[in-house]
Amino acid sequence: TPAKDVKYRFYYSFPVLLSHHDPGVLYTAAQYVFRSTDEGQSWDQISSDLTRNRQDVMGEISGGPISSNASSLFHVSLIRTLAESPLQEGELWVGTDDSTVQVSQDGGASWLDVSPPDLPEWTTITAIDVSPHRRGTVYISGERHRVSDRTPYLYKTSDFGSTWQLITQGIRENDYSWVIREDPVRPGLLYAGTETGAYISFDAGDSWQSLQANLPPVLVMQMLVKDDDLVVATHGRGFWIMDNVSSLRAITPEVASAPVHLFEVAPALRRLRGGRGYSGPSDAARNPPRGVMIEYYLAQTSTSEVLLTITDAGGEIIQQFSSGSEEGPNPSTGAGMNRFFWDMRYPGTRMPPSPGALDGFLSIDYSPPSPPVAPPGQFMVRLSVDGQAYEELFEIRKDPRVKASDADLRAQFELMVDLRDRFSEVADAVVRIREVRGQVEGRRAELPEASRVEAEGILDELREIEGILTIWMGSEAHPMMWSPPGLTEKLSSLSGAVGAADAKPTESMYAVFEDLSERFEVQLMRLNQVIEEAGQSQ
Repeated sequence: TPAKDVKYRFYYSFPVLLSHHDPGVLYTAAQYVFRSTDEGQSWDQISSDLTRNRQDVMGEISGGPISSNASSLFHVSLIRTLAESPLQEGELWVGTDDSTVQVSQDGGASWLDVSPPDLPEWTTITAIDVSPHRRGTVYISGERHRVSDRTPYLYKTSDFGSTWQLITQGIRENDYSWVIREDPVRPGLLYAGTETGAYISFDAGDSWQSLQANLPPVLVMQMLVKDDDLVVATHGRGFWIMDNVSSLRAITPEVASAPVHLFEVAPALRRLRGGRGYSGPSDAARNPPRGVMIEYYLAQTSTSEVLLTITDAGGEIIQQFSSGSEEGPNPSTGAGMNRFFWDMRYPGTRMPPSPGALDGFLSIDYSPPSPPVAPPGQFMVRLSVDGQAYEELFEIRKDPRVKASDADLRAQFELMVDLRDRFSEVADAVVRIREVRGQVEGRRAELPEASRVEAEGILDELREIEGILTIWMGSEAHPMMWSPPGLTEKLSSLSGAVGAADAKPTESMYAVFEDLSERFEVQLMRLNQVIEEAGQSQ
């Protein structure tokens, strides 16, 4: 059917809008605007034809006579976008595919054509964003690729469309525009999506710069600022999210001209599991990193160490991360914006060394106690660059889904710290045993017969103590018959139980920890006595 004979010229992805002010009101549009107050059961037409109604190009089916395209994709003179003011109920805006912008201040009872006078013919209005900060300020995006024009068309009005300003300075040539959005927190902070990517403006559109980062060069068709995240929908690459745009909101000329700037740190939710979470199959999206997001700006690449120090509210150092460390994670020294994630964990435990070639010991893989996760509370990060220090306080908050109290989580944290420290003490004791064994075995051949027998007795007792602390298998033992688990395994298992969920430790957990600690103290006293005897014998 030729477009001139179609009653309602709906685009194949026509706009649907839920009112900001009344969740019972729904809008949609063809060449007219329709409103429903019964969830789409019925519709009222609230406008006349708001397009230019270009009947001169509607007489034939698109593509004919060789290959006709009977699809609403090829209809013309239709409404492509709808918007409602978040500040004023009844203020509606529409944009068409034939260079028209119209506004109603009375819920659709009357409409006014406020199209930019210099808008070229057949400009499709792809997005309208009504400012959430100031009435009368509106941003529109348009494009004309259907008529072989790849020019970006971004406009701004501050007087309800009486006058318009073209705002495309900084957008690449031929990178035609699809969407524009104003940040709901910072007035004048704009985001734009184009045929090849994303842009940002800090001055209400007077200038733009790339916001591409790791986003592929792909058509960005829609944008939404949800809380502190920027969400974009692309054509062919799915959804992308820029997590936490709070630092973008904080960029001012003073920040941009500073040699170093540490941004305010957003509150972080406490979660036991670190890393990026479940990644799923190779074609699935990954979750964002969990932890505290620390962002800083360097005007130039730093040639000296960049050091990040995390402290608790009392100033006690929890962790330090250096750009020069051989072990990661490492803060970046690169010029520009930098991000670093602290996984909210305290330092981990010391591990006992591998038994190596020592006879009778079985080397196994078991997980050490997990590093304690910081409890809810106040913390501080210090950024040190070129002898200057910059500090920001931040908060770790309890996950709102967790029913345990802050005091419960503090108790869990304290027991996890005790388990870590006790495990480290056991590991230190194993190191001492290995050192003494090596010394005794190294000198055994030089000793007289009576002393050699005494040395062998010392070695047997050291093996027995180590077997209680870790795992020891006698030379005659069957390889599939392991000895009972040592204190290291028991402490590790208890740590796994304590840290398995956000909850206060049970009385049984405390009782097991006390029992294991007492067993260790017995073996430690025994070890000290054996070492003393070994020293006397030598």
